[in-house]
Parts: sequence; structure tokens; C-alpha cells
Amino acid sequence: METGISIGIGAVTLIIGYAISKMRFTSTKMAATQKAATMLTEAKENEAAIRKTTAENQHSAKKRLLDVENEVKERLETVKKRLDLLEKQDQKWEDRLSNMANQKNKISNELTESQEKITKLNGQELKELMVKTGENSESVLTELEAKYISEFQMDYEKFIQKSEYFTKEEAPKVARSILTSIMNRYSEPSSVDRLENNITVHQDKAKGRIIGKGGMNINYFEEKANVYVLFNDQGPEVITVSCFHLLRREIARIALTKLIKLNAIDEKAIDKALAEAKTEMDVQLEKIGKWAADIIDLPMDKRDPELLRLMGRLKYRTSYGQNILYHSLEIAFFSSMMASEIGADVDIARLGGFFHDLGKAIDQDDDVDKPHDYLSKELLEKFDFSWEIVHAAWTHHDAIPIETIEAELVKAADAISAGRPGARSESAEDYYARINALEAMAKDEKGVDKVFAMSAGRELRLYMNPDKIQDDEMPAIAAHLKDNIETNLSYPGKIKVNLIRQLTAVDYAKDKKL
Repeated sequence: METGISIGIGAVTLIIGYAISKMRFTSTKMAATQKAATMLTEAKENEAAIRKTTAENQHSAKKRLLDVENEVKERLETVKKRLDLLEKQDQKWEDRLSNMANQKNKISNELTESQEKITKLNGQELKELMVKTGENSESVLTELEAKYISEFQMDYEKFIQKSEYFTKEEAPKVARSILTSIMNRYSEPSSVDRLENNITVHQDKAKGRIIGKGGMNINYFEEKANVYVLFNDQGPEVITVSCFHLLRREIARIALTKLIKLNAIDEKAIDKALAEAKTEMDVQLEKIGKWAADIIDLPMDKRDPELLRLMGRLKYRTSYGQNILYHSLEIAFFSSMMASEIGADVDIARLGGFFHDLGKAIDQDDDVDKPHDYLSKELLEKFDFSWEIVHAAWTHHDAIPIETIEAELVKAADAISAGRPGARSESAEDYYARINALEAMAKDEKGVDKVFAMSAGRELRLYMNPDKIQDDEMPAIAAHLKDNIETNLSYPGKIKVNLIRQLTAVDYAKDKKL
């Protein structure tokens, strides 16, 4: 009996153990199955993500490759055009040199023949004069010398008269013909470019987020970007960015475009948007600089990234409504065309013409207080341009006497560009009003005798009365006038306030006998 019970207990125990083991196995199997399914799902998701990333990378790589191919094609096309132009110019110069060589040979032959005739005639005249006068050879030679000097003086006077006639009558006609030809060959519109400064916002909530609680966000943004932001000034859905510094205004516009897309805006988001906008703008400026460098055929060893960004900044600078980048390209074209017509150095004229206003890329920055032509000189010297190019670029406002024909051409080209119809937006009435306001403000200062607004209002020159003003008072007067101009007048660029005090002492020494 006990044996049977023991066997039963053992069997039950065995059955229970088997059931527990089976349950554990089933549980482990289910866990393993679930884990395998999860791993399989994750693997599929990872595979899909990898495929998507790979496809995006391939698309991005193809796009970059296409952009590079297009850029290479454009550069090759530009190089081809330049080579064609150079070949034509080379052929033109070869023809000129060939003609000059032929003329030289012709003149040389004529000179030799003339010398032979002169020697023969001199011998004959000498013998005839010696027979007629009965004088010796030295006396006869003295008479012949006087005769030839008299004839030479008459020929020289005739040459001078012809030269004066040409200078007064014919040279202006030739100059007008050259300028007319150049203007006809330039078909681009005037260098006026209207840069966009508005942002369209369709949702009032977006404007509310930009303004922030109590105007906190917009005040912070204006302070950091150094601009003014106007809402609904040009329409209910328009935000306008206002600032005389166009580069600063464009950076602010890009940053605002980014902020509009955000659901939440705070100071960190504003700082990030401004930083990203500045980075994007640097890339854009360098791209614009490369485009301009290709047009003016800037040598590759001069294409420093910093210089290219400065060239790009010219697009975001205007003067009297003229976009300085397009104005500079005009000057490069006009200068090089005039140089080719008169035989001057085309490369010096072209590069000097383009870089003549390079200083305007930075002359509105807060820490800069020098005139733009002097800044152009400093920048070109920094990037190791030749003296001829530097001189041609910075003398167009007569800062120093002009010493090269290329510098004269750049100055003339600058006047041509400024004088084109529609090139400058300031009317004559506005110009006269601005000049009169400057002079009137200067006359109110203590001890002023005479006032002249020079260089189209870019310099205000005051001649002081030496009896009323001392030298140590002049810096304070200049500073006071400068503050008045900044506060009360609106003007492009900068105005130089120049005070001059001159004391002249005169006396006479008399003869004691009188």
C-alpha cells in the first residue's frame, strides 16, 4: 500500500515537474519569439531608415555634382569667351605692330634717302657759296647752319600750330566718338537695384510670436540685429525691415524668415536665427564675389575668400540709388574699353575701375571712420595688388594728383556711369536742398567766415576767422557740427567736416631814403 502511495506521489511529482518545465519552456519560447519579432521589426525600420538616408545622400550628392558640373560649364564658357576676346585683341595688336613696323621701315628708308640728298646738297651748296662769296668753309658752314636753324624753327612752329589745332578742334571729336562707341556697346540698364526688405506673413499668430509678451522678443531682436522692424506698414500681412546698412538689413530679413516658421520664440531662438543668417550670408557673399571675379577676369591668385566676400558686400551698398556692385562692373567695362581704344593697359584699367569703390563695402561699419577711396587703397594694398591698380582705384576723387593714364580713365568712367540716365535717384531739387542745409548749419557755428560743400556734399569745408577762434577750440566745433548733422539731416554715406584756420601776417620794408 505504502509502496503504491509512494509510486503515486512520485508520478504526480513527475507530472507536476514536467508541467512546470513545459510552462517555463513555453514562456521562454514566447519571450524569445516576441524578442525576435521586435528585433525583426527594428531591423526592418533600420533598413528603411538606412535606405532613406542613402537615397537622400545619393540625391544630395547628385545635386552637388550637378551644381559643380554647371559651375564648371559656366566657368569654361566664361574662359572661352575671354580667350576669344584675347585672341581678337592679340590679332588687333599684331596688325597694329605690323603696320607700325611697315611705317618704321618706310620712314627709315625715307630718312636714309633724305640724308643722302642732304649730304649731296650740302656739298654742292658749300662749293657754290665758297665760289660766290670767296669765303672759307667755316664761314660758309656757319651760314648754312643759320639757314637750317631758321627753316627748322619755321617747321617747328607749323607743327605746334597743327598740334594746337588738333587739341582744340579734333581731339574732342575723337574723344566724343570713342565715348559714344563705348556707350553703344554697353547695353545693360543703369546700375539701380531694388533690394527686397519685406516679409509676407499670413498668420497673425506668427507676428504675435515674433513680437512676444510686452514686445520682449521684437525689442531683443532689434537690439541684436541693429535694425527697426515695422508691422503692417505696407499692408496687413507685411513685416518691413528698416535700416540704412543694407547688409545688416538683409541678415535681419533672413533671420526673421526663419523665426516665422518656429512655434516658440525666445532669446536663444533669436540668437540662433541671427547666427545662421550671418553664416548663410557669408556663403552668399562669397558666391557673389566669385561671380563678379569671373566677369572682371580677376587672377586666380588674387581670389582670397575675404576679398571675394568684400566684393559680394558691394551688392548690399548703394550711393544715390546706384547699386555699388553693378556700378563697379560698369566702371570696369568703361575703363577697359577706353584703354583698348587709346592703347593704355586694359587689365590695370579694368581692375582699377572695378575696385575704385571697394572701400564702400565697409565704410558704413560702426568702427570705420575713413573715406571710402582711402579704404579702397588700404584694402587693395592688403591683398597685394600692384601700385598701378591701387593708384587707378583710389585717385578718382583727386585724393592725390593722378599720375597714370589708367587712373584718368577710371575717373572719366566713374563720371560716365554717374551721368547715365536714371543712374542716380536723387533729384536736383533734393540735392540743392541737402547742400543748402549743410552750409546753413555750418554757418551757425561760432567764428565761421566761409562755408563750402565739396565733392557732392561728401565734405563740408569751413574757413574760420583766426581773430575769433583759437586752434584749441576747433576740435570741439567740428564735433558739435558733426553731431548736428547726424541728428538733423538725412544723407548717403559719410560727410567729412573740415575746419581750416589760417593766420596771415603781412608787413612792408620801406626804403629809408623815402
